[in-house]
Amino acid sequence: MSLSLGAVASSFPPERRAKVISLLAAGWIVPGVAGPPYAALAAGLFGWRIALVLLMPVLVVARFVVARFVVAPPQAKAAPVPPLLLDRHALDKVAPKSVDVPDLFVEEHAAC
Repeated sequence: MSLSLGAVASSFPPERRAKVISLLAAGWIVPGVAGPPYAALAAGLFGWRIALVLLMPVLVVARFVVARFVVAPPQAKAAPVPPLLLDRHALDKVAPKSVDVPDLFVEEHAAC
């Protein structure tokens, strides 16, 4: 839930955040309240497999609603990734001497 709250905080302006967070909370509360009675009724009348199939139209509609109304936030520019540097002294402790690591990836340190 905290990841979705972070997405809401970064994607919506402050004046709309409260409404979006309440809708997000309703996405957890409504299924918890309506789901068990629906499942009991549908499974009792049609069997549990049909009860799951009957949810498909709801899921299809929800998919199109989300695709229509949810806009992706602008992408932030990624920070440059520093080159991988390995400490030669630490590498010698864990790798056999026969392993040849190119010097491009190794940083020399004074003996400890």
